Amino acid sequence: MSTDEGTDAARVGVREVYKQAGNRVVVKETVFREAFAASDWSKWEGEDHADMLCDGLDMTAREAIESDPKLSVKAWELLVKKFPDSGEAAYARSTWLPIALSATGELDLALERMLELHKQVPDQDKPGLRMAIGDVYSMLGDFEKARGEFQGALDDIKAAGELEKYDRRKSVQRYAQLRLDLIGKPAPEVDSKTWIGGEAKKLSDLKGTVVVLDYWATW
Repeated sequence: MSTDEGTDAARVGVREVYKQAGNRVVVKETVFREAFAASDWSKWEGEDHADMLCDGLDMTAREAIESDPKLSVKAWELLVKKFPDSGEAAYARSTWLPIALSATGELDLALERMLELHKQVPDQDKPGLRMAIGDVYSMLGDFEKARGEFQGALDDIKAAGELEKYDRRKSVQRYAQLRLDLIGKPAPEVDSKTWIGGEAKKLSDLKGTVVVLDYWATW
């Protein structure tokens, strides 16, 4: 066996070991998450169960955010109440809880809670939460208030000065500006020359018909 062949075989073996280990972790996490979701969360008390309760709430909330956003909100709200100083609670307040609140469809309640959260998060998380609040105003059809929140997010970021390379506010800045440029206005023309399974058309040519967009991204 040549050196190259041996190296390739070793790589395949290592990948298989990692795959099997990952599968075992997923199975165990699924068993725990399902058992936890079915349990009485009010019975999880005491320091001995604290880490397990925090992990269970976080896992349950993440898993349910698309299929059952109300359950997701319930889990994250309890996590924030029980573990207010944890990293999981900080991320829930600034990111996950606003997403779940919007997903419930109860927009007035979501807006009320998100305005409360905006007062609680640190300054670096306020622009992202303002953008989420603006999104809710958009869904409610109040474009003026939505624009105010998007502009407010941009103003907050500008006031913060130069940002570090991986500061989350850079992403917020890009998306808030995009929202500010487009909200309440006709959709910009999309004139792609590359189409699959049909003749290329402009977006305006499809006006009056149902258009389903299938998009993806790499992270």
